[in-house]
Amino acid sequence: MIAPAALVGATVLAAAIVVAQATPAPQPEPSPTEAAPTAAPATTAPATAPIPTPSASPTDVPTETPAPTATPAQQPTTPPTPRYAFVYRASPQPIPPNDVPVIAEIDLNGNALTPPSPLHVRVLTSVAVVSVYAQTSLSFMTRSIQIPKAQPGLFLFDGYIPDVPSFVRNHTFAVTFVATAANGTTANVTLPLRLN
Repeated sequence: MIAPAALVGATVLAAAIVVAQATPAPQPEPSPTEAAPTAAPATTAPATAPIPTPSASPTDVPTETPAPTATPAQQPTTPPTPRYAFVYRASPQPIPPNDVPVIAEIDLNGNALTPPSPLHVRVLTSVAVVSVYAQTSLSFMTRSIQIPKAQPGLFLFDGYIPDVPSFVRNHTFAVTFVATAANGTTANVTLPLRLN
């Protein structure tokens, strides 16, 4: 017989994951080096001998620009907290054929979460993988969520686990990540996820 707390716990965990799915994954922002081209530094002529300059259009006249200043984003005062504190890496394997799904790495912001809390998931796969979902099961009930594809071989999920009842806390649930290729073949990895 299944313990009622475990049954309800699995249901609440599945519901929490579904609620967390409502928050879309953030789009990657361009790096500062890709954001805008930088101007070449201005040079000045020596002050001892004036150099005649050819006539120029108003757009060719150099203007004085202020020296660049550092922003707080460029000089963090404290090191950032790692986004993914729990990392699962598959043991190295030979390079698979192009149509074989492989889960190479699964990153979570933690494998012991204390709701209410954010939930960040990153799954690195072979490029053959077209979809990834996570599921948790308990006897007759299975709940799953789709992990959105950010680019070939990269699946990201950012959401929020709401507060849960106290009888659901302090239980560990098996969460299975399933990667599917276009030809229907799958690869899966099961990891423990604890709600404190």
